[in-house]
Amino acid sequence: MRVSWAKISITSAGLLSAGLLSGCGGGDDSPPSVSEEKVLAEASEMVKPKAGLYKSQAVLEEFDAPGLAPQDAARLRERFEGLQAEPTEVCLSQEEAEEGFEKFVEQVQLGNCSVERFETSQEFINAAMLCSAPGGVSSRIGVQGRGAPEQSRITLNIEQTVPQFSEQPITFTLQIENERIGDCNAEAAPAAE
Repeated sequence: MRVSWAKISITSAGLLSAGLLSGCGGGDDSPPSVSEEKVLAEASEMVKPKAGLYKSQAVLEEFDAPGLAPQDAARLRERFEGLQAEPTEVCLSQEEAEEGFEKFVEQVQLGNCSVERFETSQEFINAAMLCSAPGGVSSRIGVQGRGAPEQSRITLNIEQTVPQFSEQPITFTLQIENERIGDCNAEAAPAAE
């Protein structure tokens, strides 16, 4: 896949996922289904993003927590909806733009996530990861997206099992959109790692 938008979209997605999901760090040492070399090779072929100021917004599109009490499910849904309800501005430096998607891939490989699928083409990505954490927590994350040099739209489909809450998985879909709105200025927040 060629993704000039990958750093911004996946950074947003990674921040949201890390904040919501405890399943991507620590646990077993199972090897990834797709080799790190293949993923990094695919990632290195992606179009690099254009440096600049981006408007980013994540929207919770679907949420289902069948094993939770209704009040607990409502509280969790509110938490997810509040993560990035308002658009934020992120400054992507030239250095970060040149790193493109590879930095994110390296970070995923450092956690306890295995890449099950990583397919790319010029403007599309279709990937899946399985992450685990102590206590039997597991998260399956599907990533589908399309991008252009100055914009992106990524959908995260997440299924998380947290045995201490419920044996039934919590499922939700996040839509993350990013659009370059100009050059960076001194007040813009730097892109997160």
